Amino acid sequence: MTINRKHLLSLLCVIFIALVVYILYALNRPKPYNLVVITIDALRPDHLGCYGYERETSPCIDRIAESGVLFTQAISQAPETGASIPFLMSSLYPSQHGIRRPSEVPLTPSSTLGDILKKDGYHTAAIVAHAEQAWVTKGFDYTYFNIEGSAAQINREAIAWLEKNKDRRLFLWLHYFDAHAPYLNPDPAYQKLFLPPALKDKGAEYFEAKYYWVAISEKDQLRAEPYFVTFPSKVKARDEKELRRKIRYFKDTPGFLDAVFPLFTKQALDGNISKEDKDYYISQYDGGIRLVDDYIAVFLNELERQGLLKNTLIVLTADHGENLADYSNNFYHGDSLYDVLLKVPLIIKGPGLPEGRTIKRQVQSIDIMPTILDILNIKGDPRMEGNSLCALISGKAEGWPEHAFSENLHEGYEMQSIRSEDWKLIHNLNKDTYELYDLKNDPYERSNMAYEKDKISRSLKSRLEQWIESIGAPGRVLDKGMDPESMEKLMSLGYAIK
Repeated sequence: MTINRKHLLSLLCVIFIALVVYILYALNRPKPYNLVVITIDALRPDHLGCYGYERETSPCIDRIAESGVLFTQAISQAPETGASIPFLMSSLYPSQHGIRRPSEVPLTPSSTLGDILKKDGYHTAAIVAHAEQAWVTKGFDYTYFNIEGSAAQINREAIAWLEKNKDRRLFLWLHYFDAHAPYLNPDPAYQKLFLPPALKDKGAEYFEAKYYWVAISEKDQLRAEPYFVTFPSKVKARDEKELRRKIRYFKDTPGFLDAVFPLFTKQALDGNISKEDKDYYISQYDGGIRLVDDYIAVFLNELERQGLLKNTLIVLTADHGENLADYSNNFYHGDSLYDVLLKVPLIIKGPGLPEGRTIKRQVQSIDIMPTILDILNIKGDPRMEGNSLCALISGKAEGWPEHAFSENLHEGYEMQSIRSEDWKLIHNLNKDTYELYDLKNDPYERSNMAYEKDKISRSLKSRLEQWIESIGAPGRVLDKGMDPESMEKLMSLGYAIK
């Protein structure tokens, strides 16, 4: 059989055109997205400009929100880092993964975000100002963990890693710690940036009082203890050097560790905090936020310089919020399930996503991982509990879950909560008591209506019990242990590790 010349030429032309079309498509098709997840420790959304805060704490984050999607009611599933990082990276509730401290790993683990993206061909890195998270790090090709890591150190590591890997498909997780208690900003400019006018003329000795110091009675076997409820007026040492010496001494005092965590829910000794002291510590917290914000701007500028920004999906959030003496006189987190600890910022920006959109529906932090995988068109682990936010982003709110669930797993503080956009019920498992709050009329959760609104309480309690049954038995963990140096650093920051 022979093919005449005319047919042959036609066939060759078709092949040539197909080849040209394919080459043009290959040259112009969008590259797979890179992913950058930014978590900021202890960051409250109501201290960011894009969430309505009056101070200029967050010009860079505000710009990200202007060009992305901002969620006004993102709810964390735990009030402290040990449990929250695992659920961010697994989309499992705290009682499902069971982790309370960085050195623990679940005995029946699911895939983490790092696992899934690495298998899909991403080059992965975790650059984190915190203790190493034993379980969530297994999906990363490169890890840098430093509990004392500053924003400058995080950026230095991140930019160096980008330089080496900019031609690959990237997943980079950055965790900044500089807004975390005890709010010791290293740069004097950030220390004084948001000082109220009444404090600007204070002497140097006022601002040198940066270590937390609480006097304890003799019967408690401790004379003093470092803790986050100290105010400058309570400092009894002559200078910072003497404070450091005394803190080292009392760390060796019998019973010291047993006294640290219970104090999270106790008031300062005199039961009062002056407005001046509260304003001072909030100004230092805000200064830490601005410091982190400035370093995020530096990092994003580097992404743009290397030609990566336009093709990068950026997710910015926090692990939990912060109690700024809103309840008792403490400045910290981990001891309750009030909104100041559970509400977190959530901003998503990337190619093809709407710009400047605000979503007011309540969402959960465990929804972040399914959303990322949905946007990247990558199949997730079927055990994920969260839902992709892409439906809400595209304006399809029908059928969206009504409730958010949160937990505190720490011994002595075990709690679970169920939250709708109107009501929140908190169950204290230790005391078997309930708190019910009308979030529309009582957003600061001051008036417990658990008995006054019995019908609502019973309805939410029933739904909470259904949720507990649906997620199965509590997760079992294996503690792989932590090196003594990391353990000491975590304890110095107020974490309870026994």
